[in-house]
Amino acid sequence: MLFFRNIVSLLIVLPWMIYHGPESFKTSRFGLLLARSLASLASLGFMFIAIQKTSLADATLLINSSPLFVPFVVAIWLKKSINHRLWPVLIIGFFGIGLILRPNIKIFDSGALFALAAGITTAISIVAIRLTTTTEKIHTVLFYLFLISAVAALPLTFFYWESLNTKTVLELILMGILAAIAQALFVKACHFATASQLAPFSYSAVLFAGLIDFFVWGKVPDWIACLGIFLVCFAGILIIWLTQPKKLSTN
Repeated sequence: MLFFRNIVSLLIVLPWMIYHGPESFKTSRFGLLLARSLASLASLGFMFIAIQKTSLADATLLINSSPLFVPFVVAIWLKKSINHRLWPVLIIGFFGIGLILRPNIKIFDSGALFALAAGITTAISIVAIRLTTTTEKIHTVLFYLFLISAVAALPLTFFYWESLNTKTVLELILMGILAAIAQALFVKACHFATASQLAPFSYSAVLFAGLIDFFVWGKVPDWIACLGIFLVCFAGILIIWLTQPKKLSTN
């Protein structure tokens, strides 16, 4: 899954690179592109493992806790202090996630820990992509993301390869196509806003997950979960209002 998701996306981006000529393959921030790609691949791998080991709802919600970690990644990586006005908002966001998850002893099973690791590595990826988009073109960022991820995932296929039927192949291709579209839209968004401003939009995955649960599996969240979703979305909107748009820098 890791390999096919990235190799299909790479094949989609490659004609775009050829169209823009040899300059498209040049980059001045390969280190950042490498860090972003490995963080993204790790997040995807943790997500796949988490979904196998714990419920889809718990895994999705923990993975989408990444926006809450972005300010901390920025603080540690870029040595930028967290705006004091964000602390109450971050607390609200964590409390909302807590209401949705209703932590108990089971939340600390291995699946939940992998999901949390996916959330943290996603936060690292978000900050890295913001830094690269200040100097790199969208297609260049996407090309190296999918290339590095595909190469890194390739060795795993030799140990875990299974025969594929037509249905599975079509699903893997569709996953790669959707991944390419999602990454292109996200990289484009990074040209217009900071990592902290974009991160709250990831909270919308909670709403989409709830809708999928309802329409596909007929599950309806109770009032506690609805309150948690409201608090998380409310916190995301507040972060957008409180965060001033400015470019991140490594200096």
